[in-house]
Amino acid sequence: KIDLSAVKLAASSNSATAGEAETKTEIETPEAPEATAQSGDESGDEEKTSKANDLLHEEDDAATADDNTAPVLTGECSSDLDGFDKKIALTPLLSFHWNAGSNLKGALQYQGESWLGFGISSNGKMKGSTAVIGKPDDGTVGMFDLEDKAIEAIKETQNTLVSSSIKQEGGTTILELELPYSDGITKTGLSTFLFAIGAGNEFGYHEHRGSFRLDLSFCGDTEIKTHMGAFAAHGTIATLAWAIASPFAVTVAWFRTLVPSSWIYIHVFSNVISFFFTLIAVIVAISAMSVQTSGSHFSDPHHWVGLVLLVAVTFQVMNGFLRPPVEKRDPYATSHYDMNSSFLKLPKSPREVWYFSHRCTGIAMLAMGIYQIQSGLTLFADNYKVESVLPWFWGYVALFAFCLITLKFWIMFEEYKARRGMEAMHVDNTQSVTEGGVNSSHQDNELVPVQFDMS
Repeated sequence: KIDLSAVKLAASSNSATAGEAETKTEIETPEAPEATAQSGDESGDEEKTSKANDLLHEEDDAATADDNTAPVLTGECSSDLDGFDKKIALTPLLSFHWNAGSNLKGALQYQGESWLGFGISSNGKMKGSTAVIGKPDDGTVGMFDLEDKAIEAIKETQNTLVSSSIKQEGGTTILELELPYSDGITKTGLSTFLFAIGAGNEFGYHEHRGSFRLDLSFCGDTEIKTHMGAFAAHGTIATLAWAIASPFAVTVAWFRTLVPSSWIYIHVFSNVISFFFTLIAVIVAISAMSVQTSGSHFSDPHHWVGLVLLVAVTFQVMNGFLRPPVEKRDPYATSHYDMNSSFLKLPKSPREVWYFSHRCTGIAMLAMGIYQIQSGLTLFADNYKVESVLPWFWGYVALFAFCLITLKFWIMFEEYKARRGMEAMHVDNTQSVTEGGVNSSHQDNELVPVQFDMS
């Protein structure tokens, strides 16, 4: 009986010697066709596996392309840089100029002195892209593979630049390059690019970076500011919710002693308004993102924080209407007036637990709202290349906080004066009693207890 494994090994060897060939002939048996058939099946399985792997790679590539979150931009049909006919402003200080001829001829112009980087990416991410990096100190321009985000992962690669240069004049840095069209750069259709600005001429970690998609063959005055009005409305509504309504609700609750009879109605109304404004802002943002091509849902922390904020404010409003009733307490219990009790008391009753959770959730939401407004203003300014109003927002926050703190200290001072006045009255009355009995000069001293004879 012939060992079948030996037959398979002999049949699959591509480097058999002449002696091994004779051995193959000698060991041919009726079982050999079965071995050949099995070998054929294995070859078929390998071919199927190879096709499946190729299909998986294609799906991975498609998924990567679908994950592209770089904004789509359209440049102007003119350039103030000699030799170029189109340009796009990437930041207030950085612009990209280009010509789409037989090769891509481009230039990064930065109003400052720093090393510059221009990358070609498939999905708008730094990892896995190729970058052209210009170093002004030694005047060199090279191509590098970005294997990861660390500087150590930047590896020099084959230089396909037709021409390149980097120069600095009058405080301006210009990186010029010419690249042939390739898989990552197309003359028509969208190409994805990256840019990076260093902290100075010495090469190191970038100070600013970004990504964008661009149709090199297209330009026009109708710059793609996709649904800019919708996002402006989204920001305005969200600001009304989290810069006015919610802070006002918290303020009224904090200073409820000033309006003891109506504060709860104002507090509830402000929270409900904040909920509806937040809901409308989220609906507007999702609708705008659904019909535009410059981004995808939940591709930025701003999107996720907005969703969490909507869930939190919904819970807060519902929880406000489900608060437990106030416990009945003995009004003469000394525990209510214990002045030596600790400042921080752990909640014990259902009402106290609800109040503690309601207050903590409100403070957390207010902090998230402040973050959400500043991140939204930053995104809007970056995506649409408009002047940011973020400094005005921080000024408003600082003024609001100053007014709250000032009002709180004034109330504390007034309460302190009232408390001192009551303590002084108590001391005067005590001294009058100890010195000579009832002081007839005080109008209340004439009010003496009625004595009843119960015998």
